[in-house]
Amino acid sequence: MLLRNRLISMTTSRAKFSTSTRRFKGETFKYQESLPSLPVPTIEATKARYLKSIKPYTSAKEYTEHEALVADFFDGQGKVLHERLTKLQSQSRNWLAKYWDDYAYLQYNDPVVPYVSYFYGHKSLPAHLGKIDKNQFYKSIAVIEKVLDFVELIKNESLPAEVIKGTPYCMQSFQRMFNNSRIPSTPGQDSNVFHSIHENGFIIVMVNNHFFKLTTHTEDGERLSTGEIYKQFIEIANAGYSLKKGPAIGLLTTLPRDQYYEAYQELNKYPSNIASFDEIFRSTFILTLEDDKPITYEERAHFSWHGSGENRFFDKPIQFFIARNGYVGFIAEHSKMDGTPTLLLNEFVNRELRKLDIEKFLSKLNIDHTAAPVIAPKKLNFQVSPSTEASIEAAKANFKSEMDNHDVKVWHYNKYGKNIIKTFKTSPDAFIQMIIQLAHYKLTGKCVPTYEAASTRKFFGGRTEATRSVSEESLRFVRNWEDPTVSDEQRAADFKEACNSHIDFIKNASNGEGVDRHFLGLKFQLESGEKPHALFSDPLFNYSSTWLISTSQLSSNFNDAYGWSEVNPIGWGLAYQINNDFLHINICTKRSSGNKSEEMWYCLSQAADEIFEVLIKAQTKPKL
Repeated sequence: MLLRNRLISMTTSRAKFSTSTRRFKGETFKYQESLPSLPVPTIEATKARYLKSIKPYTSAKEYTEHEALVADFFDGQGKVLHERLTKLQSQSRNWLAKYWDDYAYLQYNDPVVPYVSYFYGHKSLPAHLGKIDKNQFYKSIAVIEKVLDFVELIKNESLPAEVIKGTPYCMQSFQRMFNNSRIPSTPGQDSNVFHSIHENGFIIVMVNNHFFKLTTHTEDGERLSTGEIYKQFIEIANAGYSLKKGPAIGLLTTLPRDQYYEAYQELNKYPSNIASFDEIFRSTFILTLEDDKPITYEERAHFSWHGSGENRFFDKPIQFFIARNGYVGFIAEHSKMDGTPTLLLNEFVNRELRKLDIEKFLSKLNIDHTAAPVIAPKKLNFQVSPSTEASIEAAKANFKSEMDNHDVKVWHYNKYGKNIIKTFKTSPDAFIQMIIQLAHYKLTGKCVPTYEAASTRKFFGGRTEATRSVSEESLRFVRNWEDPTVSDEQRAADFKEACNSHIDFIKNASNGEGVDRHFLGLKFQLESGEKPHALFSDPLFNYSSTWLISTSQLSSNFNDAYGWSEVNPIGWGLAYQINNDFLHINICTKRSSGNKSEEMWYCLSQAADEIFEVLIKAQTKPKL
């Protein structure tokens, strides 16, 4: 089973808050102790849901044979494994946490970019904020100021706990968001280093591949003024842009993890490098100044995702990139947190930026540039050996090869969005999932295993469960849709049934009642010397979780870029947003697969147009 970009589908309304909100210490984590533990589904429930999920890929004869294999598993070894898993669950608030981070991320050897990390890109600010929006330095300071405001909310524990439709969500991820980094620990095993958010009051600014320490708080924890931060920032920018490009240390984080481990060990032979890495790991977050000027949706996606690969440090969980034209990109390292916490951060920053009083903000920056800052910025130095130089060259070649092989096309569909979809009385998430299924069927004439991430954050330490988007109902829907003898009335009815089936599966997944994590948990209960049941090596069993289409929703009316890679080398990565008035899908696939993102783009447009036309007709048909 390939598990890469495990983003969380978020279809609920998000909390709105600001730095002007009254602060209540303890607000952020007040529900943590009362959150329920992650459940283990019953054997009966998993058996039924799994067998239903494989029907689209089987003949009647194959299904009967596979049904017998599943029954044999659950009557024998599966029953024993389930008992062990249930015992583990009774002793742990989140049984999956014992395995998940290592299995899905930290023992994963492929480069974190493009295969693990995910990105956002921010829409431009309103015209009246143009002086800030288009100015790289002003925009950088504004972003720094608002991210620090968010950090203060976490420090003070006054960030409101997320409560969705009366259900509290786990806030554990917010404790892991800042002041840390992924690191290569041993060959085949990464880990994370965490530092206190209260004791490390500085960020890293990168310019021309150089790392600079910009202090944001005094040793007593007092936050420096925006003007003082700006003084340091100007010194950093002037120094960085005046220097020739430094060695691309950050590019090493784009290597396969075993190769980066070797490069990291070489760098750590020098005490000065160890000290520089320590500062990077302790920093609150990284902000980089970039020479790019992305304009089109595709340029913005590539900028936010990877850029040149050099002036970045992809092991850091929180990074903002500021282009020459003021465009803001963001990327998150995925091993310790999923998408909803970082989306909340980015929405907060965007919302607060739009509240800026431009004259007041610029007045903070109207400072005496001849006066030295209270705390001087510091350049972090790296000693580079011939071996490291060779690793950087290898990383440059590998990175170019990886990114050149990725075909990206952005489907930004302006005909309708969530507001109109809701008039059809169906889930917007299920709606776009069926657009995707129909588009792929138009393109290939078949349905393939499709993943959608479902959030399990209603449970303590919850992360994700897999929603299996292909069903008997979705298969019938796309087949009938493409059959010219089928009426539009039948097409509309099939569409509704397919949506309802999807809603049912994603609800179960969000409730910890999915299929895939249960099977994974069962497999991890095998003890040394025990031979896995034949089900685990069965071709149909493994095909059903080979995600040839990997999807996830993180919607924001502030973002015009969001995405990540395909999961399978011959598959598709479709990261989507359902905004009030438009739909947005970042289409990604490998050129080596033979797929063409432009063709998927065309089929998505066809599918979206046709579904709308049929549903409008059904909605307006006079009742006799």
